[in-house]
Amino acid sequence: MLQSLASLIGLICLVFFLVRMTGNPADLYLPENATQEVREEFAIRHGLNDPILVQFGRFAMQLACLDLGDSMRQAGRQSILSSRPTRRP
Repeated sequence: MLQSLASLIGLICLVFFLVRMTGNPADLYLPENATQEVREEFAIRHGLNDPILVQFGRFAMQLACLDLGDSMRQAGRQSILSSRPTRRP
């Protein structure tokens, strides 16, 4: 049990830091011609200006509450869990 918990915590850390290592999320989600002002607003809205440990703490707390956040791809700040399909084919 304790070994499984340690593995889960390690996996959560690995996923978080690997995602952050791929680059600035603003560069990944915004169009190439987005202005610097739009990029700064995106970073502020998603908490990307905070130190990495603050971002990780927020990520871990939200994950513990099963809050996967708002979709960065869906318009209108839709919750990730509410955007999943409700029926299976």
